[in-house]
Amino acid sequence: MIGLRVSAPLAEYFGYFARKIHPDVRVLTDGGSTVLDALAQARGAGGEWVLCFLLPRHPRETLQAMSYARSLGLRVATVTDRAAERVREASDMVLPAEVGTRLVFDSQAAAMVLAGVLLEALSDAAPKRAQERLEEFEQRAARLGFFETG
Repeated sequence: MIGLRVSAPLAEYFGYFARKIHPDVRVLTDGGSTVLDALAQARGAGGEWVLCFLLPRHPRETLQAMSYARSLGLRVATVTDRAAERVREASDMVLPAEVGTRLVFDSQAAAMVLAGVLLEALSDAAPKRAQERLEEFEQRAARLGFFETG
């Protein structure tokens, strides 16, 4: 998944949980040639889809990465606040998420909720695998003492 600039924290959030239920999740938060190289590697490893978080102000390098992903044969789903023509052209699927603009810095609450719904859908798509991976994580977390108890 791609999330550059202001979208990077949302991509990291989604990636943190998606890795718990999916065997190969790559979070790309560095732009430029780094993201292009990582997209080519993901495609070479059998990747089929890229989830892109594209929130204001729509960095050009994100749109470039989305177009490049499609040129590699990857399909692109984009979570965005507005589906401008260039965003629609670079996406196979646009998932709208309004951004609140009444505060000094935009609120991405709707995109965060949508990310949670997408994680649920990812889990529902392969429920047995998701359950097995979650159970493995819980066992590892208990064995290694990841969390404070009591």
